[in-house]
Amino acid sequence: MFLQILGLAGCKINLNNQGDPRSSGFFQAGLMNEFLTPHCRNWANNFGTGRYLTMLNDLATLPNGDIIATGITNEPLTSGNDLIKETKTPFTGVAGIDSNIFIVRISSRTGAAAWIDYLGKPQSSDSARPTIKVSTSGEIVIGGVAVPSGLTNSISLMSGNPYSFLLAKYSQDGTRQWLTYLDSTDITWPFAFDVDTKNYIHLFLGLNGGNNHSPLTEFPSPTNAHSGETINPDILYALLSSNGEPISQQYIQGLGAEEAVSAVRSGDFVYLGGTAQNLLSTPNVTTHPFPGNKKNFLAKVKVNSNGQQEIQWVSYSGSVSSVESRVRKILDVKGNILSLGLASDSFGTPAEPSQTSGNRNLTYESFDAQGNSLWHSYFGHANADVIDGAVATIMYPTNSESIYSTTISQPGGERFLVSSSIEANQPSGMYPLATLKINANTGKFQRIFYEHNRPYPVLYYKNQVIQTCLGAIAVAYQEIPIFGNETRGYFSIKTIKTSDLP
Repeated sequence: MFLQILGLAGCKINLNNQGDPRSSGFFQAGLMNEFLTPHCRNWANNFGTGRYLTMLNDLATLPNGDIIATGITNEPLTSGNDLIKETKTPFTGVAGIDSNIFIVRISSRTGAAAWIDYLGKPQSSDSARPTIKVSTSGEIVIGGVAVPSGLTNSISLMSGNPYSFLLAKYSQDGTRQWLTYLDSTDITWPFAFDVDTKNYIHLFLGLNGGNNHSPLTEFPSPTNAHSGETINPDILYALLSSNGEPISQQYIQGLGAEEAVSAVRSGDFVYLGGTAQNLLSTPNVTTHPFPGNKKNFLAKVKVNSNGQQEIQWVSYSGSVSSVESRVRKILDVKGNILSLGLASDSFGTPAEPSQTSGNRNLTYESFDAQGNSLWHSYFGHANADVIDGAVATIMYPTNSESIYSTTISQPGGERFLVSSSIEANQPSGMYPLATLKINANTGKFQRIFYEHNRPYPVLYYKNQVIQTCLGAIAVAYQEIPIFGNETRGYFSIKTIKTSDLP
């Protein structure tokens, strides 16, 4: 491209005298550097004023390295000190009182916001907040639980009984291709979705039993029956076309409660991570470790030759005990699936043992494409639980042999119980931030690094960590000025080099 520009300008490339601002070599070298420099650069930027609450919930990366962020805000979002100029749909309601779902594109070169769109009022529970996925063709899909006050220009209008599930698809320039509301009188959360390589949208939605697990009204009738219970939630698995058109829906159910927590695309398949109290009524399901108690499961699904969703298998993990476990997130790591969760017990032969029996630990488990467990590890304290509700992240840099996970430590600055040989430093102050480096092939811990938190009562933590482009990582921080009082706050994002990770 830069050669074409120079050619159009009638310039012969001459890189002599690059240090002289008056020379053609200075101009040409600068132009070449602009086009040849890797797209992602180091920068930092704040989003939200902090006068009201702006809460980041999810990040994703576009093919060119730019970032898509989503969450909820109680005010029109600011980028740095300025309002975002290109607003597709304005903020609705009164700042400081009303919340809006937002989706914003952020430049990987400068950190500035390119455009923003608001999508009406959310259901503000943590696990109901919006998430985003980017398809293999670079289109953006956002989904979350919404309450009445929905937008009118949608495929299907919101019925709001009392909640609807919102789905919308965007082009990279912020053009909203479509928006739809999916309705059931039994919608609950958490939820999960992703977009496969054929651009089908796989949606896994929680339905409580209050109205017999009422299916989504926009879809044809479910292809199977629900569990029949009225006291526990089932998972509804819905399939939509790339145009947002409903195709089919079916239940993933069993006796007891089931939750869909996280989904990820890997190859031509979509994987679902969740929890279930009992054996799920699906093909090729492994034995539940302890029926009647919530244990983690991983499911593999695809669209078959008839254009219908099809469950390939379901695999459980966990101990033969009454201690429950919880999935937080799943991630594609070189074709294997990594699960991040919480557990208070141990099973099998972990690569890193459970720190203290009975204490709540972060858990990491790697599965192959057939659902076989490759390794699992535990990360916790010697004499205390991992903080309940503390945000933990996982991230895998392309071409790396390591996984990175971040979380927050105890208020007294307690260290995590790992070998002293891998500690880069010691924690200090209240609620120190921890970054853990894990061998992606074995699950063995390689390094732990601590950072100071902000002075109490400020709560400051790493909310999301993603790779933006080869060699660059975006780290998002959430700041709450008063611990335990989520009425004010903002988020910030900064980029670092992959080589700057521990």
